[in-house]
Amino acid sequence: MTAKKITVGRRKTASARCFLTSGSGKISVNKKDAKEYFKTPSQYDLILKPFKATDTLGKFDA
Repeated sequence: MTAKKITVGRRKTASARCFLTSGSGKISVNKKDAKEYFKTPSQYDLILKPFKATDTLGKFDA
């Protein structure tokens, strides 16, 4: 059985959901690879920060 963690963030009328599952580190946004979705390296590095800080980079799919 795979554990799944769902998180919701809201600001004014916008909302975002993040689904974390055990995996190989694949990150996608709106069905696109994260590197394709975020155009600049600094944007991509921002989404990797929580994984780097908790030493879980490559252990979860998001």
